Amino acid sequence: MSYPDDMRLQGACCNPLDMAKYQHQVTGLRAFANPDIAPDPYDIAVLLAKRLFAYDNTVTLTSTQQAVYDKAISMTDDKAPCCCQCWRWYMTRGLAKSLIAQHGMDAPTVAQIIDLANGCGGKLGASTTPSVSSTSGSK
Repeated sequence: MSYPDDMRLQGACCNPLDMAKYQHQVTGLRAFANPDIAPDPYDIAVLLAKRLFAYDNTVTLTSTQQAVYDKAISMTDDKAPCCCQCWRWYMTRGLAKSLIAQHGMDAPTVAQIIDLANGCGGKLGASTTPSVSSTSGSK
């Protein structure tokens, strides 16, 4: 949160970047152009990350929306917002909350966007199992 707004967060967080997966992701994300969705999951504007962190802290889902969120997360490759509970976890959780609460997206669409926006790196179709999958927590 202390990074300047004009800075960028770059690179894969847990695994080496795989070019085939990267190309699949950026191509797929074009279909979901939205100010809250980074067009490149390995090059995130700090200002966007801060906005998504704020959504994570301020967007309260109704019980119906929470069910959509839970289903969407269960459909992702990692079965979580990210492969580990790092800064991307909270940013992606904020993105998912926003897509559901502010844009009315359904679980399959949210899951698809989360998988495309995943910045963990690694090969296309590969995932890791996270140790935590709650929708609450602190950064």
